[in-house]
Amino acid sequence: MQNSSDYEVCLSVAEKCGGRVIHGVDAGKVFSILSGAEFAVGMRLHFLFLSLMAGTPAVGLSYDLKIDFAYPYAGGEYIIPSHCVTAENLARAVENTQKNTDSEKLRRRCLEMRELAVHDICRMNSET
Repeated sequence: MQNSSDYEVCLSVAEKCGGRVIHGVDAGKVFSILSGAEFAVGMRLHFLFLSLMAGTPAVGLSYDLKIDFAYPYAGGEYIIPSHCVTAENLARAVENTQKNTDSEKLRRRCLEMRELAVHDICRMNSET
């Protein structure tokens, strides 16, 4: 989601594990792709949110506190600090997230968050 910083790293990881790097597409296309994916691994918060909305099991790679706090709040459970990623712990996290993710629960949580956001917007508008 940030080609200038992420593309080379993503390409390297994808080549090592047989994955694919998809870039240069809008959020709607990313959502569509994630909706059919077995799992996702990402370090950008918007990417992780899209995976949650799609109900796709995902592992977050944390490089920032916003991942550590916002991703679990939104329903994501599996996070690996980016400086601790190894093939073994990534494989274990992917296996766990695939086994334990309730896609419908993720979708419900996304709807709850949307309702909270709409509520906050309406409240802010009424205060002005």
